[in-house]
Amino acid sequence: MKTLEPLFAQCTRIVLLAASVHCLQAGPIPKLFNTGVDDSGALLAASQVDPHYTITTSADPNFPGPDAFTLEPGYPVPPWIAEGPNSRWIAPQASQATGNAPGIYTFTTTFDLTGLDPATAQITGMITADNGTAAVRLNGGDLGITAGGFNMFFPLTIPLGSPFVGGTNRLEFDVSNAGDTANPIGFRVEMTGRAIGPAEKPSVVTPPESQTVIVGDVVTFTVDADGAGK
Repeated sequence: MKTLEPLFAQCTRIVLLAASVHCLQAGPIPKLFNTGVDDSGALLAASQVDPHYTITTSADPNFPGPDAFTLEPGYPVPPWIAEGPNSRWIAPQASQATGNAPGIYTFTTTFDLTGLDPATAQITGMITADNGTAAVRLNGGDLGITAGGFNMFFPLTIPLGSPFVGGTNRLEFDVSNAGDTANPIGFRVEMTGRAIGPAEKPSVVTPPESQTVIVGDVVTFTVDADGAGK
């Protein structure tokens, strides 16, 4: 009669080997910035022009853009979410004590996927706005994203399969300022993205978990993988 111990030990060794697969992470998307930060990601001072966001649509003829400003200290923060530590509010003018005309304001930023595979790109983060986010567009395509008011963050997800392109990408956020007269309007986003190079081979991001089994058992392993290799 043959013993099963050597087979059992061999199976155990194979399972442990599968769990030790080296992981390769996709790289961050270059030039993708939160609102109200400089090129290093540090918070801008008050009343500064945001170098990464422009106002491309404005409902206020006295403040048509393109400059978007960090806020002066004081109202409406609070009741808006407190500034920092990773982003700041931006608006058509630094003083939002009285605000700007009601209507739609579009805050636009760009980021660069040169040398990366746009089919592997994705962005996650969170947004907030006064009075709310009416639409989000990537390269002109409406992503079907809306969000509520200014006292909390709302999730932002731009998944795989969204209309990313190679090279420069344009991301637009429509902010709705409600009311009949001038009132505070602001926008804020915190986000990160990842994508991989077109020649990067598929790789395991999350390896399978180790399992101890008996010979003859059916075992299922799952992995989270990245890659665009052919």
